[in-house]
Amino acid sequence: MRKYRVIVPASEDYIHGLEVFLRSFHKHHNGIGVTLLNYDIPTDFISKWDFEEVVQLDTSISPKVVCKLASYEFMNNCDDIVMLADADCFFLANTKFLFDIASVGYIVGSANGQNVSFKRDYADLTGLPVAGKHQYRTIAAPYVADCSVFGEYFQYAVDAWRGIGESHGTSIWLLFNAVIAQHDLQEKLILFPAQQLTNLHQKMLKPGTRVRNDKGKLMTEDGLQVLMCHDKWWKPNFIEGLMAMGEKFCKGDSHCLNQWKGSRDLLKQEFDNLVG
Repeated sequence: MRKYRVIVPASEDYIHGLEVFLRSFHKHHNGIGVTLLNYDIPTDFISKWDFEEVVQLDTSISPKVVCKLASYEFMNNCDDIVMLADADCFFLANTKFLFDIASVGYIVGSANGQNVSFKRDYADLTGLPVAGKHQYRTIAAPYVADCSVFGEYFQYAVDAWRGIGESHGTSIWLLFNAVIAQHDLQEKLILFPAQQLTNLHQKMLKPGTRVRNDKGKLMTEDGLQVLMCHDKWWKPNFIEGLMAMGEKFCKGDSHCLNQWKGSRDLLKQEFDNLVG
């Protein structure tokens, strides 16, 4: 059986999220190790956890840049089935089956909810020959992939990012999707709904896809078990900001807003339950 592992890049700004990430991952998984790509997490914190590996990142580069690039580069320097995850996510169920799917030749991740047509100006900017290509399945982290098969494509995205300089404004996420389109790999993607895996675009709060408690499990309104959730749930301004988004989205509909708040509070409680 191929080895499974999770990699997570983190800086000290994310230490509260990383603690919940680790506690929730170990709660739901056995036999899958965690590799930390460490920017400046203190040694005393690291010593409390049984990491499979700790890789020290270059602290002369801003953490926002190096953490993202290093995680994509790691995918190219590994032969395992790897989940690339962010330190500001936490697990609500076992996700081993995502690795199982990836092990038979797919890149597994979250649906981003966008279709992208790459124009000539984007191709000229990035140097990637993608003008006229259409990425009808945009994938976002967490990514799970067999690095011995797909690792080079993560590296291609990093090379493109470095080739156009830090101030260009295009994300490594979009560059990766451009690489997928360039190499006609759309059929190798298996995407799970954002309301099941990330809460991207507040899908876990919106009517129709919101989260609710069903006999002790968090389920979405459209019948999916919540596997993971993403974002900075330890920050009061993030929690408050979600309600500001809800008020704008619900446009005065009190029933919609109550559902939105109820889902937000359920997720916040799940996060808080995992805080040591």
